[in-house]
Amino acid sequence: MAEPTTRQEAYDQTYQKAIARGDTPSEAKAAADAAANAFSEYDPLSILEEVKKTAPGAALGIGLALLSDKKYGPELMSILKTWRTNPTKALDDLYKSAWGRLTSTARNNYGLFLEKSDTYFAELQKFKDQINKALVEEGYNKLDDATLEGYFKTGKNEADIFRDVAKTFKFAPGKVGGRIGSQYDELKVAARRNGISENMIPSVLGFGSIEEIISALQSGEDIKTFERKFRMYAKTAMPDYVKGLLDEGEDLDEIINPYRSVMVDELELPYNSVDVTDKFIQDALAKQTTLADFRRSLRKDSRWQYTDKARQEVSTNVLNVLRDFGFQG
Repeated sequence: MAEPTTRQEAYDQTYQKAIARGDTPSEAKAAADAAANAFSEYDPLSILEEVKKTAPGAALGIGLALLSDKKYGPELMSILKTWRTNPTKALDDLYKSAWGRLTSTARNNYGLFLEKSDTYFAELQKFKDQINKALVEEGYNKLDDATLEGYFKTGKNEADIFRDVAKTFKFAPGKVGGRIGSQYDELKVAARRNGISENMIPSVLGFGSIEEIISALQSGEDIKTFERKFRMYAKTAMPDYVKGLLDEGEDLDEIINPYRSVMVDELELPYNSVDVTDKFIQDALAKQTTLADFRRSLRKDSRWQYTDKARQEVSTNVLNVLRDFGFQG
């Protein structure tokens, strides 16, 4: 039962408690009269009017509905009781109270909640739509109504909400959209262009998980910093000329293009199927193989015998042999 905010409430509450514990009606009335008389000494409504006339008191926005609130009311009522004897301490205690420590936004929103006015529901809906829209654009899931209303009443801003959501966020490659999904795709492409597989991305960048990388990006880390780390990693087993190109900002994927073009042509492969992880590409880079020697080495690959180029060469050789034996004109 909330503390009384009027003399009549003090009387009624005391009377009901007395009857509940077994007092006679006359005994209950006597107790209620005493409580009502005592209440008048610190009548919170009149005290509240005095408090609201002070600059600090007005700033806290304390009203009758708040004094009756189960969450904040009891502490505020207790503080108001000290006003008559020590107003300076009462004001100081108001600022230190749970209500006083809230932000002005939180106090305003909670006040609207207590009033249950159309304004409250309109502002709440606006807040929900705004936060959920921002979450989806970032790549997070929408929050449920109850969670959002809790955030609204406590005055949490978008940045704080995002931090809360990020704590339990689990990244699922291919299933997360928004800015997070785009950043991850960009990161994955940069890694692949430097011969780094998807599952190696966190360790190469010095993180324990993809979530930690995303958190760093959201905190302002430039994705180009990570791209440079990919190139640094790619340098470790490369000859000096390749290291120099990497230092100039080229990705390993760009550096292998001449070899890739030869490989695609010689083995008749799709262009995108050849990357920096291919053993032929790796050997050619390490040994600085010429393109002519690289082409010859590819013919030792078992895939070459199934190409049109191989069949054509076999056919040409057979025709030459037949001509040598006089079977062809």
